[in-house]
Amino acid sequence: MIVEADQLGFPHVRRLLVIDAQSENKRTGKVSSERRFYLCSHTPETADVRTLARYARGHWGGVEIRNHWRHDALWREDKTLLRSDEARTNLCLIRHFVRTKALRSGYACLPELFAAARGDSTLGLKLICDDG
Repeated sequence: MIVEADQLGFPHVRRLLVIDAQSENKRTGKVSSERRFYLCSHTPETADVRTLARYARGHWGGVEIRNHWRHDALWREDKTLLRSDEARTNLCLIRHFVRTKALRSGYACLPELFAAARGDSTLGLKLICDDG
């Protein structure tokens, strides 16, 4: 289903793409459904429904690769023992902040930052307090 821009009230949005998705847990056989919403600046002339669906699939693949996998591989977030949703969310935000500050401070990647931090126990605090 696609909703045109004049029905949305967002100035730069041209359409709303609504995707009804189903997935099956291969272990349990349980089927779940969800509705996803995507705002886009494409008009009917610049992107058809198939193109928009491809963009939506690509978006989620990118989210998984850029964020979840990277955080889990480097910070082992899936193995956290924290039980509070708020604590897990706050720790994730702190890690994301430190990663962003490290990249902006010239570290090429997190393993490089981790190696530097092994020799300087105050490095994390320096990154957080740096105004840059």
